[in-house]
Amino acid sequence: MQSASSRPQAAPAINGVTLPSVQEALTQLDSKRIDGVFYDASALAWANEQQPNRFHILEPRMDTRTNTNVAMALKKGSAFTPALQQAIQSVLESPEYKECLEYWGLEESAITEAAIR
Repeated sequence: MQSASSRPQAAPAINGVTLPSVQEALTQLDSKRIDGVFYDASALAWANEQQPNRFHILEPRMDTRTNTNVAMALKKGSAFTPALQQAIQSVLESPEYKECLEYWGLEESAITEAAIR
C-alpha cells in the first residue's frame, strides 16, 4: 500500500480566461501570467514573426470550418508543450477521430501528426 506522500499528485485544473485582444493574451503569455493562447492561426503566425523565440505554435492547426484555422501557442520552454503534443497525437490516432472525419465527410482533411513549429 502506498503512503499518501508517495502517491502521484493530481494535476491542477486548467483555468481558461478570455482577454480583450490577442496582443493582451500574448503579453500575458510572455510575462508568464498565462500558459497558453488559443487563437486564429494566422494571427499567431504573424505574432511569432514579430516576436521570435517567445512561444511555440503547435501543429496541427485546427480547422474550425470557417475561413480561418486555429492554432495553439504555449510559452517557450513550457512543460505543457510535450504533454499537449502527446495528447493531440493520441486524439489523431484514435478511432473516434477517424469516425468524426467520416461522419462529416472530411476524411481527406485528416491530420496524422501533431508537430511543434
